Amino acid sequence: MGRNLKSGMDYFDHSTTAHADIKLEKVMAWYGAKGYAVYFYLLEKIYAEPDYRLNIEDEDTLVLIANRLRLEVTELRDIITKCVMVDLFDRNTYETERILTSHGIQKRANEVELKREKERMKKFSPDSESIFPRENEINPRENGINPRENGSFPQGKDTYKNRTEERKTEEIKTEKNISARHCFVKPTIEEIAAYCAERNNGIDAEAFFAFYESVGWKVGSKTMKDWKSAVITWEKRNRRQAPVKTQSTNPFLDLAMRGRASK
Repeated sequence: MGRNLKSGMDYFDHSTTAHADIKLEKVMAWYGAKGYAVYFYLLEKIYAEPDYRLNIEDEDTLVLIANRLRLEVTELRDIITKCVMVDLFDRNTYETERILTSHGIQKRANEVELKREKERMKKFSPDSESIFPRENEINPRENGINPRENGSFPQGKDTYKNRTEERKTEEIKTEKNISARHCFVKPTIEEIAAYCAERNNGIDAEAFFAFYESVGWKVGSKTMKDWKSAVITWEKRNRRQAPVKTQSTNPFLDLAMRGRASK
C-alpha cells in the first residue's frame, strides 16, 4: 500500500514582528487581544487545510471556533469581517464563497508544496539507487575487476551527469506542475456565456470578458483567481443596482404614462 502524501501544514512561520503589521494593528485597535487571537487561530485552521482555504459558510464551523476561543458568534463574525476589510484575507473570495485565504497564504503554501515535491523526487531519483547494482548490471568487485586498475568505473562521469540532468529536468517539470495548480486560466467568452446562462443572471458575457481583458484580469491590484466568483460578484452588484419599479397612486397619471410608452 502506498504511503499517503502529506497535505496541509503542521506549522507555519510566525514572525516576532507580526503584531506590528499595520493591517493587524487596525484589527487590534478595534478588538484588542481578541482580534490578534482570532486572526492567528484562523491562520492555523487555514494552513491545516489541504488547499489552504477555510470554508466558514457553515454556521456550525463558526460556532465551534467561537466556542474554542470563548467568544460569541456575532463577535467572532465581526472580527472576521474586520480582518477581511483590512485585507488580511482576500475580500472577493470571502464575499463570494465565504472562504478565508489570501494571496500571501497561497504563495507560502505553494513554496511548501514545491519543497515537499522536491524532497520526494530526491528519495525516488536514480541517484538514490546508484549504490545498488541494477538488474543485469555488472558489479566490478564481484567479477574480480579492480576499477582503479581498469581506469574507470562502469558507471562513470557520463552516467552520473546524465542522471543529474534527468533529475533536474524532473524537478523543473514538478515545479511547473505545482505552480500550475495556482495559476489562473482565462475563460473564453463561450464559457462565460454558458455559466451566466446556467445561473440565469442576464450578464453580458462579452462585456464581462472585455472589462477584465482591459485590466489584465485583475481584481483590484491582485490577479484574479476564480472568474466564476467574479461573475457572482457582478450578479450581486446588478441586483443591488436594479431600479425599483414604483406605481403611482394616481390612476389617470398611470394611464397617461402607459399611453406615452405605447407611442
